[in-house]
Amino acid sequence: MSSGENVVSDFLRSLGIFWIFESPVFVKDDKDRPRVWTPDFYLPEFGIYIEVMGPYGNYEYRDIVFNKNRVPVVFIDPYNDQYWGHKIKDAIWEIHNSRYAMVQDITKRFKEMVG
Repeated sequence: MSSGENVVSDFLRSLGIFWIFESPVFVKDDKDRPRVWTPDFYLPEFGIYIEVMGPYGNYEYRDIVFNKNRVPVVFIDPYNDQYWGHKIKDAIWEIHNSRYAMVQDITKRFKEMVG
């Protein structure tokens, strides 16, 4: 683990959030080629990934591909962003609310179908 990844792992551990380091995720890249990527952390209880950006990292391409594949990834920069912990919390909250709204919509449509 890099020093930034160690800081994030300690932070997640302090909150009691279980994580898996570099759990593989299958994506299709911008040319629809299959790829296996390993974001730094997977939070299985929340179904999201965290990618720790290095001090010189450019993650725009990864963000595009993850979005295309509907893989929820939070990019954080513990080197240059003092609020990175808030970014994780906010992402968990936003993803939870989005999923809740989808479940509500599916439930409504199901009730309309079956009467």
